[in-house]
Amino acid sequence: KNIPPLEQLELTLHSAKQGDYPLSLLLLNASQIRQVDLPGLLDKLQDKLREQDKLLRYSIDEVVIVLPYTSTVGAQRVVNQITPTIQTLQGTSKVNIGVAVMQQFDTLESLVKRASINRLGKLKGSEPLNSYSPAK
Repeated sequence: KNIPPLEQLELTLHSAKQGDYPLSLLLLNASQIRQVDLPGLLDKLQDKLREQDKLLRYSIDEVVIVLPYTSTVGAQRVVNQITPTIQTLQGTSKVNIGVAVMQQFDTLESLVKRASINRLGKLKGSEPLNSYSPAK
């Protein structure tokens, strides 16, 4: 039977809690990507992920990737793997993906919120967008 994607994510979270294994969530802000390019990008990302990983367009500008059996280190590895793919569609703006690792009390919403805070924290940490930075 066909379970709606959001419900699949909830079930994935639930299983991770029951099975007591790590689960990470990546949050990609897709506002820099043209709407017409997004479906193709999602296909490409899906190809880079494992079978158990879940990719979902969470809102108009947000893409959520849920990584079961994945700790912070693994999640960062996935971020590094998918960043170049996203970068090709994003032009000059920096790809910025938020990461959150599930705690026992988490819901999908709280995970997304933490990943979002994580992403914004990284934005603050990087230099202002309009500042001139010489090529490395």
